[in-house]
Amino acid sequence: MRVFLTGARGYVGRHIYMALVDSGIEVVALSREPLSGLPGESVVGELGSLGLHGEVIRQCDLIVHTAMGYIDDQEDSHSDLTALRFFLQSGVRILYTGNLFTCPSLPCLHEVPYSHPDSNWRNHAEAELLRASPGSAVVRLGFVYGRCGGHIHSLLPRDAEDRFYLPEQSGCWPMVHIDDVVGLYLKIIQEGASGIFHAATGYSELAEDIIRAVAKAEKGMLSPDKVALPFLQNILHASNQRSREIGWRPDYIRYQQEGRDEKVD
Repeated sequence: MRVFLTGARGYVGRHIYMALVDSGIEVVALSREPLSGLPGESVVGELGSLGLHGEVIRQCDLIVHTAMGYIDDQEDSHSDLTALRFFLQSGVRILYTGNLFTCPSLPCLHEVPYSHPDSNWRNHAEAELLRASPGSAVVRLGFVYGRCGGHIHSLLPRDAEDRFYLPEQSGCWPMVHIDDVVGLYLKIIQEGASGIFHAATGYSELAEDIIRAVAKAEKGMLSPDKVALPFLQNILHASNQRSREIGWRPDYIRYQQEGRDEKVD
């Protein structure tokens, strides 16, 4: 099998890259810079320059899309949707990376397409993909943590004295370790599975508990003040029934926070 992978230098993408290579799968990785010193083949470019690599893409059996462009620290939905439509024109099966945090609470309980007029652009992208290419697949990620490159530390708000804020009202987050994310992608690829799959353990962790665990791991302090930020108060519970049906079993069932695990591969 030959796989075209985007986002090979990103947090999720680089772990998938190494797992694919270790599994004996031929990988062509799209990266802004050459992947020197790593096995596999790479092409230099961005989502906006995919037209330069059309022939390479059409020679692949699968596209694994994990990349995301940014403008002023905001997701560039236009570049992602343009890339997705280019991939669809290639006729190659696609494994697309979505996000559970873009889903309304009710639809995200189940591994089904959702495209309400008011829904997030990612949900529209998922629906468009599966309409045009029913054999393709979507992985909706929970809050990914673990190993080098995780974002959980940097996303949690702190006060002027670098103390972690706790939420006024704690939400619940579906968590998933990066090793389990990689395992789900490999399962989908190996089984040739299609449709929507949730990378989440089936449990949701209190945001307050996660913040306390991160603060403890960093030997940090908690702020005496609490904040009312929407993302800290989001309540998300996600089914992983379809992921389990193809044989995926997460090793990290409940959130585990080890300071070294976030910083060292």
